[in-house]
Amino acid sequence: MARIAGNNRLDYTKLSGICKYVMRRERAYLDHGASGGMQPERRRPPCAKCIHDLGWARSLLLPVRFFIAAYATLTIMKARTHDFAAVTALGLVVAVQPNLKMSLGTALVALLANQLGGIAPDIDQPTAPFWRNLPIGGFFGRIIGKMLGGHRFITHSILGLVLMGFLVNLLLTALHPIMPSIDITIVWWAFMVGMVSHLIMDSFTKEGVPWFLPLPVKIGFPPIKSLRVTTGKLGEGIVFVALVLGVAILCGMHYRDIVQFLHQRIVY
Repeated sequence: MARIAGNNRLDYTKLSGICKYVMRRERAYLDHGASGGMQPERRRPPCAKCIHDLGWARSLLLPVRFFIAAYATLTIMKARTHDFAAVTALGLVVAVQPNLKMSLGTALVALLANQLGGIAPDIDQPTAPFWRNLPIGGFFGRIIGKMLGGHRFITHSILGLVLMGFLVNLLLTALHPIMPSIDITIVWWAFMVGMVSHLIMDSFTKEGVPWFLPLPVKIGFPPIKSLRVTTGKLGEGIVFVALVLGVAILCGMHYRDIVQFLHQRIVY
């Protein structure tokens, strides 16, 4: 399929051009034989070549449209892998805390912090979602990335977890006077759960994670590199779909328990 030179992304312009070509062929088929003020019912029947071209074009249109939709869907899902993993891990941690209760405000802020923690380790990458959503994020991303040693370096290690946890704790302590009803301890833990989930997910990729920096050794699971997932490829999308389906099935099977659980833990 068409690809952008020097990049591994699909050229959607060329693919959409194919779809436009097919639609032009359909229009030519319908308008065949029309000239001047000739009425549609008086148009000449289409020639054999026009019918052949239209059949070929229509046969091409469906798979092209399907491929575009499937590829775009998997791309979006792969971008959301860490987000979903972070909130899943947070749910599991909360489920095993029998006496944990919080206000609705704390729950919402903790969920936001969890999602930020899920993408925080990738601040060392200029093309990460965090920087892409800022007006000049790419500029700052390149500077921060170089300061942190590049992608999958200090922010993807236990040392990075400790440093990030310390900085986030300072920030939450400074913000607490303007949101006194928020339990910053729960918010901090939610953020850290998101960060840990990110590192665990990245450990299943071929690149691995340098958990024990400054030791320059990247660790991955399983130990055999060929069995791991390649970042940004179809395998990651399959893992995401499997994760979503698994969580959806579990939530459906235990729906009443989950509702009761939320009513008991969230204090309005």
